[in-house]
Amino acid sequence: MSTKSGMPEIIEKWGRGPFYKTVAVMTVFSAGSLAVFDSPLISALLGLPTAAFTIIGLHDLQQKQHTLLRNFPVLGHVRYLFESIRPEIRQYFVESE
Repeated sequence: MSTKSGMPEIIEKWGRGPFYKTVAVMTVFSAGSLAVFDSPLISALLGLPTAAFTIIGLHDLQQKQHTLLRNFPVLGHVRYLFESIRPEIRQYFVESE
């Protein structure tokens, strides 16, 4: 389903609010892993992705160059990834004349 802006509904809903909620849930989950698992290695393996996601997202919210990243933190990087591999995708999957 698409919205009025032409974007898929799932992407339209993934903005700042859901980002903050996701960071909160991931942080609680990582902190809970410290209590459940006695191994610092397991806690680090759960905490590092949470920290990376949070740092990238907060940087995206504060930067001024890319509106897409500011409005859709972290998810905007997926678009830029696909944009960077577009020539290879076209080369392999789309026949040129």
